[in-house]
Amino acid sequence: SRPAHLLANILAAKLRVASAPDARGAAATPALACALVDELVRQKFEVRDATGDAKDALVSFLSGDETAGREREISYTKQQQKQKQKQQNKNQDADTMEAWDRRHQLPLHFECDDYYGYAKDAANDRAKALLALPIPKEIFRLSYELGGKRRVVRVFPTVQFLYSHHARPEYVDDEVKTLVGRGERMTADGVHDFFHAKIGDADDGTDDDDPRPGNLEALDARVEVNRVRQNPSYSLIGIRRGVYVIGTKDQLTVHDLAAHPLGRDARYAADEHGFVLHDRDPGTRKLDAFGPYCVEHYVLMDALSKHEVARNVLDYYCRRKDALQRCLDTYGGAAGAGFVCWRFVMMDASRARVLGGGRASPMEEEDFTGPYMSPD
Repeated sequence: SRPAHLLANILAAKLRVASAPDARGAAATPALACALVDELVRQKFEVRDATGDAKDALVSFLSGDETAGREREISYTKQQQKQKQKQQNKNQDADTMEAWDRRHQLPLHFECDDYYGYAKDAANDRAKALLALPIPKEIFRLSYELGGKRRVVRVFPTVQFLYSHHARPEYVDDEVKTLVGRGERMTADGVHDFFHAKIGDADDGTDDDDPRPGNLEALDARVEVNRVRQNPSYSLIGIRRGVYVIGTKDQLTVHDLAAHPLGRDARYAADEHGFVLHDRDPGTRKLDAFGPYCVEHYVLMDALSKHEVARNVLDYYCRRKDALQRCLDTYGGAAGAGFVCWRFVMMDASRARVLGGGRASPMEEEDFTGPYMSPD
């Protein structure tokens, strides 16, 4: 047939560059080409027994498994490149996804008769509920100085965050295993009450404060506990001042909070870039009021992800707080929420000032051309 003849011509071209004499001397007929296809499929996907004839040498040549000591075939270069790339990918995965020591592993399991049936209903999705379980032991803690008071920020992970490569293995100890074991057997209301009972109810600071730090050094942010790797991808919900829950990317969004045990307490949700995923009170944009524009969020964001937007916000908060608040008050929010929309916040403020008969302030002018303008 025509396909067999085409295959025979391709085989003949390959055999001409073979280094093994047995392969180079074979006659590439349509019958041999069809037989080799069967042998190669069996070699690749099944268990092929040696036939003891010239087919063994041909299969070894075409599959890249020539005997040791012989040079590799030029005709097999592409397959070799694929194998090399696969090995490089495995090595890269091994670098980023280390195998945790058994004492730091957190094996979890449960049985259900119809997993897909459970997954259709968020209230009955046990796997999702277990992964969303907040652990009332801090994985990250920092303190900073503001308004003459030393304030503490504590971050608590979800179970799913521990299964990402952003958590350090030493966080998982006997205490964490016990807490997860207890939470696994509780209802959503029970998890809510248990979490708050373990972390306490002290609120660090009030929204009525009007601190005036002179510079970034005055904030004196210090990381006291850190079991999170550098530059993590995460979503984060703010429960109250000083208390946050961190999950994996897109785990804690407005769509997930309805079924989350702490969803009723979530004042806002954001990711590592500063995008606001949920805001309970979008009309309030105050630098000292707890929410997605609060300075504390950007102190935490700077410590976790080292994002340029966070450093810009902190710099302006210390140097030009009143002007920054005026820009925030004027921002309409059409371009999005959060200071990640930095350029649009400044643009709205400048436009409002110009329409009012004035001109943009030096701060606003600097943000169009100066070094502090961040990407939107």
